Amino acid sequence: FPVTIVQIRMGGSKSSHGKYRSGLEKRLFEGPLKDVPYESKKFKYTAIEERVYNPDGVIQDDILVEVKGRFRTRAEARKYLHFKACYPDVTLIFVLGGKGVPLPGAKERKKDGRKRTHEDWLTENGFPYCYEDNIEEFLKEVLPIIRGEVDSIPTIKEATWKNKRKKK
Repeated sequence: FPVTIVQIRMGGSKSSHGKYRSGLEKRLFEGPLKDVPYESKKFKYTAIEERVYNPDGVIQDDILVEVKGRFRTRAEARKYLHFKACYPDVTLIFVLGGKGVPLPGAKERKKDGRKRTHEDWLTENGFPYCYEDNIEEFLKEVLPIIRGEVDSIPTIKEATWKNKRKKK
């Protein structure tokens, strides 16, 4: 039997339909919807999806520990912001493996030539952190503050657990 192959083209690129993304859009907006403005307004929306976060450690129900060598992607970093928004009364403490590790995709800053680091991101987003080499000192100093056992909260400059970045 002879076989006939017919290629059916569905949709197509935006350029093949002018300003429209599909043949259907073009037919409708040049026909029955011709008096309706096409893509005349944009709406921002929040996508809500349920996820599960499994912290590396739980000191108590409202104090969690996340051990982090580095964020692999920006999406991974956003995960912690979403978690924090959902659980504002939970303290998530990061324990970093190294100092001055750049964030994924970080570019050199024009003003000082250095890249945005994990420490920069954590500080900007209100996450406490320490390093592997000073975690014991950090816990001794910070846990009583988080638990409300101490009235005074040290500033970043006063806190001994926050090592100063060495200039290169």
